Amino acid sequence: DVVYVRVASAPKDMEPDLSCISLVGPRKGWETGEATFGVLEGGGLFRCTLAQAADLRRHENPTLAAISAQNISFEIVVGANGVVWVKSGSPNLTIVLINALQNSFVLSPEEA
Repeated sequence: DVVYVRVASAPKDMEPDLSCISLVGPRKGWETGEATFGVLEGGGLFRCTLAQAADLRRHENPTLAAISAQNISFEIVVGANGVVWVKSGSPNLTIVLINALQNSFVLSPEEA
């Protein structure tokens, strides 16, 4: 399973403490299906660099803006660890979206 969690603490030489409780916003339980954190069903994963992940988390990301402008429905979760999860209405579209995001990393800002 793929789980989106918050690292509450990561002491050296000990297991990290993970949490599905948000520090801000609504605090709904993950089991309700309405929470920010929890199990990510379906979709696809890919890894990118930490800098690329930070770029995807920007509100002004040109690739995500271009995809949204096409009225394509999708979900994306970008972890601070460089793991990206994408889900759309079909497996084929999810693959296309993942390819578009990965290809955007090698484009200049003018091309993106």
